[in-house]
Amino acid sequence: MKNLRFTLVLSVMALFASYRSFAQVEQGDFNISAAFTFNSTVGSGNDSGNWTLFNSAGYYITDNIEAGVTLLLFGTTGDNSTTTPGYGLFGSYSFLTNNANLVPFAGLQFFVLNIEGFDAFTSVGINGGAKYFINENLFINNRLDYGFLISPSTAEGGQITLSIGLGFIF
Repeated sequence: MKNLRFTLVLSVMALFASYRSFAQVEQGDFNISAAFTFNSTVGSGNDSGNWTLFNSAGYYITDNIEAGVTLLLFGTTGDNSTTTPGYGLFGSYSFLTNNANLVPFAGLQFFVLNIEGFDAFTSVGINGGAKYFINENLFINNRLDYGFLISPSTAEGGQITLSIGLGFIF
């Protein structure tokens, strides 16, 4: 819980750290970003905590629509700690405003994660958040995801993820 509070406080501070406006995204922009998350699996009777390192690359098909891929590294701690790679696809819609440095977005996602000793976990979900531009190319990415677990067949519940990371548009 302390990690969640720390992430929220850091996100709010970042949103108000600058008062200057910068250019927003536009069609043809390409971005890369990395985020570290703290996850909590809920509703499955086996609630647990873990971490994920997300590395994403996206391309703006239009001024508002971005599509991309995510490579992730998932880990758990404790007696049976593991580190597992995964991948995903995402699409998002950015709500652009005139000359603002905050770009809210909402989107869809698909992830596959192969945890050693288990069937591959697959989730489909929704997300929302905001990119806060520190300058014309560098942004802080704040995001909240909910993934519905769709496989293996024994999967129940979903996964809530709050992440904060840095990205670069070029």
